[in-house]
Amino acid sequence: MSGVRARSSVLLGFDGVAHSNSQPEPVSNTFYKKPWYKSRLLSVLCVAWLIFTLCLAIMMIVSLVQPQWIGRNLSGAKASFGLYRTCSWTRTGDCEGSMLEFDDIPSSAWRAASILVLFAVIACFVAVVVWAAFWLCFVERAYVGFRICSVLVLVAGIFFLLACFIYPSGFDAAEIRAICSDNADSYKLGDCKMMWVYWLAIICTIDAFILSCFAWLIVVRDDRILQPKRKPVAMQNGTQLMELKADTLGRSSTSI
Repeated sequence: MSGVRARSSVLLGFDGVAHSNSQPEPVSNTFYKKPWYKSRLLSVLCVAWLIFTLCLAIMMIVSLVQPQWIGRNLSGAKASFGLYRTCSWTRTGDCEGSMLEFDDIPSSAWRAASILVLFAVIACFVAVVVWAAFWLCFVERAYVGFRICSVLVLVAGIFFLLACFIYPSGFDAAEIRAICSDNADSYKLGDCKMMWVYWLAIICTIDAFILSCFAWLIVVRDDRILQPKRKPVAMQNGTQLMELKADTLGRSSTSI
């Protein structure tokens, strides 16, 4: 459906009679849409996503540094293990181990899990930096940055998922069996139990997948959140003929 506007001009002929010459003038019926980053709803959703992603990054750091993935409590004395730190039968809370002392990590599986979690933390913070950079410097192309962030958070979630699966395969190390009993083996805790940091790592994995999907849906479905409007497309004799929204046109075409 296209609108036209009559262009009228009056010509004076040789007979002295005025003749009207009207020609239809096509008028563009182009759609326009409010930029998505100027939508209050999408701005709130994006800020909420950024806050939740920062919280996720903090939880990932806690999962990386806290030595309480698995442990055992015996007569008030506690022993626990993290990704690279160990706390053995101590009442003072002193632990040992460092990422710089990589060869001292009891199991090769734990070394791999430590690297995966470290990369996940980096990916999560890079996602935050990318989003802030696009939002502040390239706001008209912020949706591109948001898609990049979605992929980065998804990668972080995959790394955490792999770490959670790989970590239990290192329970057969001699240092772990010395504390968790000889019943400990790959994917068998023996007398030890999963501690709160392991559960936190699982929550981080789920949270990363949710935030990645949420970020992608915000970008992909912004056309439905911000309905395009139709410009006034035709004027005839000074009268506005129509101003329709895209959803109205959609319903009209469907009924036809």
